[in-house]
Amino acid sequence: MANINVTIRMDDQLKADADELFDMLGMSFTTAINIFVRQSLREGRIPFEITSKPQVSFTAIDLPKE
Repeated sequence: MANINVTIRMDDQLKADADELFDMLGMSFTTAINIFVRQSLREGRIPFEITSKPQVSFTAIDLPKE
């Protein structure tokens, strides 16, 4: 299967936090995005609830280290 490059824009701190989290989970940012897209296609929707209710936000720094 051929691959293509996809360009997205995001806040640099958000990307750094995501990289740290995904690294802790043993995957790259690209792998995490591919997992998200595949799961979205399987479910036919975004695979989590999106609401206007405030949520507690965690960064990779806040997560317990194993």
